[in-house]
Amino acid sequence: MMLLRLRERFRCWASFRMVLTRKGIDAMYKAYKKRRKKRRGASDDETEASADEGRADPGTAEADQTASTAEGTADDGEAEQSRRARRGREQDVAEISRRMYEEIRSSRDPRDHDFCGARALYLDPASPPPGQPPPETVRWLRPAEVCAEAGWPAPALFVDSSSSSDVVQGRLGDCWFLSALAVVALQPRLLARLFRRWDDPPASAGRCTLVFHHDGAWRPVTIDDRLPCDADGQLLYARSATPHEMWVPLVEKAFAKLHGGYEALVSGFADAAMRQLTGGAPQRRLATARTRPSRSGPSCGAGAARDHP
Repeated sequence: MMLLRLRERFRCWASFRMVLTRKGIDAMYKAYKKRRKKRRGASDDETEASADEGRADPGTAEADQTASTAEGTADDGEAEQSRRARRGREQDVAEISRRMYEEIRSSRDPRDHDFCGARALYLDPASPPPGQPPPETVRWLRPAEVCAEAGWPAPALFVDSSSSSDVVQGRLGDCWFLSALAVVALQPRLLARLFRRWDDPPASAGRCTLVFHHDGAWRPVTIDDRLPCDADGQLLYARSATPHEMWVPLVEKAFAKLHGGYEALVSGFADAAMRQLTGGAPQRRLATARTRPSRSGPSCGAGAARDHP
């Protein structure tokens, strides 16, 4: 038993000595190269087999390439079709606005028959909202008539540029829109960009075209300059702090026409109005306890607000 153990130890020692010799190292390196060559040969065989499959069925690769090209072409076609449709809608709106502007311009007494009377005031003319006058008592007066009845100077679109203090709310709950308009008034360049066409003098011209960014594009809106007034000739809705300055009620009227009537402007969000007035991307932030206004402050009627996109 002892002899067997000694012989096993001798064999292990002999193998270890052989590894440490030059001959043992060469033998290990040759075995490593042999194994590596065998693995490389197996990899080459797999590559040749896949190449043979491609040569055997060349239509498969071409079919895959054709399918991917067709998918890319279809996507490009859909995008181009969408762009053409959008351009077509914009051209249609611009053409309608141009025709309406020419019709109003060619008339001796320019009137926008698409936005006037009770339909322009209320969503349901038969039942006006509480606190609003019956439509038959509302007078539609031009700026020159309003100024003449009140004894003010001749009307003008802007008087000494514009500022946020120019905007005064009337009997309509659209302060969400007017607050955004007051912010835009701080930048006269942005405010002037809203007016696409304006014929001076307003007393004789009686028409204007404004643009708003609505549904992802700039939309022209042509109106006449007749404004809703009460029985005394006072403006019912928004007006300027300078009595004979007319840009505030005209912008409000065009915005009301864009949305279907003055009543449609009751309640909303200021960021939506900013988006339509500037074409930008305003953000809405939640008010904290420190920045939240007091409950006794003025309300913009946003409790049941609708977001005008």
